[in-house]
Amino acid sequence: MSSPFNLIYSAGSAAAGVFLEKHKANKVYREIHPVLINTIKQRGRNSPDAK
Repeated sequence: MSSPFNLIYSAGSAAAGVFLEKHKANKVYREIHPVLINTIKQRGRNSPDAK
């Protein structure tokens, strides 16, 4: 039987975990995004079907 405090604590740490994961994902996305865009542009330039 868990006390209300335990429930609040676990909900809070779950929320914090999700928040941190999102934050990390955003950071990674911001670092990778320009690279992805450049790669796509390069591919488009170098692809045979590009006119």
